[in-house]
Amino acid sequence: LPKKKVRKPLVIQDEKILQTLAILQGSQKIPLEEWKRILLEIDDRVISSGTMQQLRNALPPTDTLKKLQDLAGNKFNEMPEGEQVFAATLASIKGLPARLDSMIFMLEFDKTLSDLKPTISAVIEACDEVRMSNGFKMFLEMVLLVGNYMGHSSKTYKDIFGFEMSVLKKLSGTKDVNNSESLLHYLVSCMSTEANGLYANFPKDEFLHVDKASRVNADEVAKGVNALKNALNKVIFMQS
Repeated sequence: LPKKKVRKPLVIQDEKILQTLAILQGSQKIPLEEWKRILLEIDDRVISSGTMQQLRNALPPTDTLKKLQDLAGNKFNEMPEGEQVFAATLASIKGLPARLDSMIFMLEFDKTLSDLKPTISAVIEACDEVRMSNGFKMFLEMVLLVGNYMGHSSKTYKDIFGFEMSVLKKLSGTKDVNNSESLLHYLVSCMSTEANGLYANFPKDEFLHVDKASRVNADEVAKGVNALKNALNKVIFMQS
């Protein structure tokens, strides 16, 4: 039997890319023209985000795609399978990289959203709990009252009507004359007697999401939200 002629690549010289494309084409068992339809219609029912990501990673530069498109007319049958995938289906698609990015985003949208949602929800819940907590309001009033009382040890002191929240971190470091108890200990003791001790355990009873929210990396969440926003804008632009 005569040996099958090995078709040499005409444009794409990266063997790894050609192999990836050939495997992709063979594993999906999708006709070449069907690839084109899927990408033009952004049909997410047929293909997975993993496949789209593989295709995106193997995508050659725009000028290479242009060369493939130019050669497809009379050299198509001479191309290896990997080049044919691009030449017959992808090279003629305008804005292909952005289109692939949009499809990947659409296919992974639910997962991306479900990853972000719990952390954002925890922060929102925690903020609402802190804002609406009666126990925390009482605690802040006590801090202000005790602060003004202690301030009157100076003759020039004038009552204040508010303070920065960073003051709360200093309560445990403010000790009594015997250096045995902190101001925070005293305030906790006061909370147990005020309102019959109703709010003595307010951090435990009312701050159900604060601990989880305190472990959220705000920069990472902001980064994720911005990435989601930018990708969504690209999809809207592609479909406009």
